[in-house]
Amino acid sequence: MLHPACFSTVFDADIPPDGFPRRWAIVTAHARTGTVRPFLEDACADTALAAEIDRLGLRRWRVTGRSDSGDHAEPGWGVDCDAARARDLGRQFDQAAIFWVVDGDLLGGECGEGVSGVKVGALAPRLNPPVSGLGGEATFGKFAGGDTSRRAALLRFLGEPSERASSFASLLAESDESDYSAADWCAAAAEFQNRLEVAGRVSPFAHKLGYLSCCASAIARIPPALRPSLTEAFIAMWFEYGYEG
Repeated sequence: MLHPACFSTVFDADIPPDGFPRRWAIVTAHARTGTVRPFLEDACADTALAAEIDRLGLRRWRVTGRSDSGDHAEPGWGVDCDAARARDLGRQFDQAAIFWVVDGDLLGGECGEGVSGVKVGALAPRLNPPVSGLGGEATFGKFAGGDTSRRAALLRFLGEPSERASSFASLLAESDESDYSAADWCAAAAEFQNRLEVAGRVSPFAHKLGYLSCCASAIARIPPALRPSLTEAFIAMWFEYGYEG
């Protein structure tokens, strides 16, 4: 049975120069929906999937499935192949299910052999929608970077959708008071959120922001040429002192 989230998934997709094929599939190697892995493990799996698609001689392009709010994202690949080949790839990379497209209709199905698909709906309305709920999307995009997994983790770091605009403003204010840029703070916040989730923990935004502020302050006296990134400073403090927030 398809995970319920599959029926509300939207897609940020590159469009091939000659347009989408009539039949194609969407496959990811990231952690299954509802599970979390360290960023590095997901990135390595994604690279391995791309290499396997290339080895098979199949055309690919970047497609990221995400929630409408943007706080969950799984980068994957559009693949010029049929559903059977896509299922093989899904099983190879420990996926429970894959999507595929037939004449503009989006279908989903489990990766078991001989399993039929379920029509999810038309693909077009799900392609490249804006992320809602921030108010300052252009500013967020400027500092959050292009890695969709880290952008999603940053959104979760900021809290509930109704709180994100004010939380993001607070994060930017902290960056203004430090020696690190807003982009540095966004990268560290995403890393922080990922490590919390891998550990199965939750924490209020204010506590997390305070911890990053302590990280920034702790190394402020180090000469700029020798100073680690804020993400590196956070990781060092995480391992040396832990986090009780």
